[in-house]
Amino acid sequence: MKYTNQKKLMILIVLGISIISLSQIVNHYIQIPDFIHGICKGAGIGILVIAIITLIRLKKLTST
Repeated sequence: MKYTNQKKLMILIVLGISIISLSQIVNHYIQIPDFIHGICKGAGIGILVIAIITLIRLKKLTST
């Protein structure tokens, strides 16, 4: 069970990083509105923060 939870969290971390990087790449080649660019960055950062906080909590629960 622990391994599957950590695997899912790592997938979320990769997803957040991918959203942020794709947003930057698309904005470099195609002019997209600042609002859409900001939403993509915010969603990526939000996913990263949630995944990292959950990963830290999971490690604290399994270490005790």
